[in-house]
Parts: sequence; structure tokens; C-alpha cells
Amino acid sequence: MSNLGFRYPAESPTFISVFRFEKNKIRVGGKHCFSHLSKESNIYFGNTPEITDNKTAMRKILPLVFGLLLIGQLGAQETLFNNLDVTGAFGAVIIETGSINGEVGADVGGGGALIMSPVFIGGYGMGTSYPVHTITQGDDAGEYDLKFGHGGLWMGIVPKSDKLIHFYGSAKIGWGKARLRQDKDNIFTDRVFVLTPELGFEVNLTEWLKMTFTGGYRWVNGATRLQELDNDDFSSPLGTITFRMGGFSDDF
Repeated sequence: MSNLGFRYPAESPTFISVFRFEKNKIRVGGKHCFSHLSKESNIYFGNTPEITDNKTAMRKILPLVFGLLLIGQLGAQETLFNNLDVTGAFGAVIIETGSINGEVGADVGGGGALIMSPVFIGGYGMGTSYPVHTITQGDDAGEYDLKFGHGGLWMGIVPKSDKLIHFYGSAKIGWGKARLRQDKDNIFTDRVFVLTPELGFEVNLTEWLKMTFTGGYRWVNGATRLQELDNDDFSSPLGTITFRMGGFSDDF
């Protein structure tokens, strides 16, 4: 004969149910007493303060079983980054050449990311001052300094980065401000959304320094409050040079 016991989280913390296996019979009972419910079924249930029949027992056991199954399923589920290991990290200097309001200029910024080969995920920030913008009509006519900056999420893919020259692609998804200023005071300000995809190639200069040449497009949306400027004045094709510096080894 063998016994199996477990404790219920009931009112009495000392209550213990015991399962007894006797040949082809099963006993379930409380701490002190057992009573026969059915000889034909060879199953016996003891009357206890907490469990008086098999339905009550099932109501207490089933939620526990379902909870354990749910926890097991959550632990076994796959996620997007299950198989990605951090293989490096870098900081970057970014130089973009494009146009705003018909004036060609350079945006200078930087960024950084973690590398989970062949992809990287991080953040960036860009900002620049452009030539004076002239408002020609209305009470606000005059010359204004134009400031434009944005930053946000930076994602990219760089397959076979151990080769001297290799493919490079990235996308910057950010938010920022465009401002028209006089005497360092913001006269007109507008918030904008900026999306910048780019494709090109990268050259390994040293083990810790890489130089990237890409072509892309800066798409701007939301510029509605700047006098005589709109989204098309900020959107532009781009030529970009990026210097990535950091640890790129698989043993990072």
C-alpha cells in the first residue's frame, strides 16, 4: 500500500488529504476518517471539513492545473528576439547632405546602437542651422533664422560585416521641431515627423572603425505652422556619410 498526500489552501491550515492505493482500490480521505461511498467503483472518499464529494475536489484542483499549464505555455513561447545575441555596440557620427527650402546644406548629428548581428537597434539625433528664410508677405514679413532638428529610433541591417566592403541599410524614425527665429527667440515653431530610409555600402577601416556611404530620402510630415514653408520644403533626397566606432566582434 502507498500513500500520497497534499495540503489544501483552505480555512484550516493543518488539513491534509491523503490518497491511498490498495491493490485496485483508491482511498481519498481526511486526516482521521475514511468512509465508503461506493464498493462497486472501489473508490472511497472521506468526509472532511473542506471536501465532501469529488465535485468539490475537482473545483479546487482544476484551477491549479490550468494555472500550471498556462505558466508552462508562457515560458515556452517564441519571441522576436529569442535567437538574437548582442555581438557589439557602437557610437556614430552622421553627416547628411540635403536641402531645405531649396537651400543645400549639411545636417550633423550622431547616434548609437546595440548590434545583434546582422541587425542593430538604437537611437539617433540630428540638427542644423540653414540660411536665413525670408517671409515676403503679411505682418510677419522679414528675415528669420531657420533651425531644424529631429531624433528617434535607428534600425539597420549589415550582413557579412566582416568583409572589407559590404552592404549597409538603415532607417531612422524620429520626431523633431522646425523653428523660425529672430534674435534667438522662437517666433514660429512646429513639430514634425521624420522618416529617413537609406541604402549603400560600408568599408571596414579598422577593427573598431567603419565608414558608410549611403543614398536616401528624408520624408517630413506635420509642417503646417511655419510661414511660407510646408512638408515639401523639408523633404529631400540625401547623401550621407556615417562613421561607426565601437566593438563589432562576435566575442563582444
